[in-house]
Amino acid sequence: MASDSSATASDTVINLDPNGDLLLKIGKMETPEKARQLRISTSIMTLVSPFFKAMLKGNFQEGQLALSETNPPTLDLDVEDVEAMTTLCQIIHHGRAAQQPVHLEHLVRVATLSDMYGCQSATASWFHSQLLQRLPPTDATFGEDIAAVIRASYLFDVPEVFYESTKAAVQYLSMAKSGEAFRAGLGDTLPEGFVDAVKAAQMARLQAIRRECTDLVGKFLPSKIRRFITLPDGTEVGIPDVCMLQSPRQARYISAVHAIGLWNQSGNGGKSLVGTPVKAAVELLIQVAEMLKGGEMCCEDWRCDTCKLDSAYMVKETAKELLEKTHGFCLPCVRAEGKNFTRLAGVKCGVHEVYPDTALSAVTGSTELRPRQLPY
Repeated sequence: MASDSSATASDTVINLDPNGDLLLKIGKMETPEKARQLRISTSIMTLVSPFFKAMLKGNFQEGQLALSETNPPTLDLDVEDVEAMTTLCQIIHHGRAAQQPVHLEHLVRVATLSDMYGCQSATASWFHSQLLQRLPPTDATFGEDIAAVIRASYLFDVPEVFYESTKAAVQYLSMAKSGEAFRAGLGDTLPEGFVDAVKAAQMARLQAIRRECTDLVGKFLPSKIRRFITLPDGTEVGIPDVCMLQSPRQARYISAVHAIGLWNQSGNGGKSLVGTPVKAAVELLIQVAEMLKGGEMCCEDWRCDTCKLDSAYMVKETAKELLEKTHGFCLPCVRAEGKNFTRLAGVKCGVHEVYPDTALSAVTGSTELRPRQLPY
């Protein structure tokens, strides 16, 4: 609702622009005592927000206001979240107060208003800076915290942060422990079925880890072929030359990965990987590597190619690669697919180029085995 009256108590006004040509009175009509007046620049607001552009430069009543830097008129805006709206306007006007760290809950509220008024082009960099100022969460709050970052990046429309945060969820989130908090933290902002898509991405990576753990057995064999056998059809097949200690080596490895549920054959030691974070499975594989390193057996033949292979090193390097190959979700594809984006789970997008955010890659640990800090 527009009003031509100017401010009568300048000390109650927050001057976001000392030369602003409009007083924006925000709050609910039912609770006028909680209202707040912001002196703003309509040039800035209409530049970054399609909502304010249509309202202040269109044919609405608000567009007929006599804007003035010396005697700015007042515009009433029915807003329930006064604090978040104040922060949003401070961001748009590059106010110093907006650079202070805020709680994740407040960040999501600002993201909601940014999406409502279409201000994403002006708020994306602020969102990014807020993430880099945050301390890492505890395990107890991981589910709701990572959900808040995913939700905010969706509303702020920042594909790089959305990719990194969903990647962190696939890597580190335990659905068994934090699944409900994760679902509640996302709210109804993202398309229906997104939580199931994250679960599907985790299971896809866990199955890939199982397959790689099984395939590693073949990689423990030397590449040099010293003997050949002739099959009934006349085909000659090379046979790796292995020593007698290779059998117990293989047996120790297979027994270890079977016991922790990473063997891609029947049984898997009775372990279920449902709800297991990818990082947890990788850490189990690293433990296997340490076990192999502590019990390497070598024969006395210096010519033995099998004993020259460092199986512990091979297992550890494979674990690193498996973690690094985990993919997050492509935001444009999630928006386009709607309810049918489960097929995108854990798959690198081949349509949209999402450039890795080097700063967030560092804090999420996506380029190293152990993360220094997660993005929230």
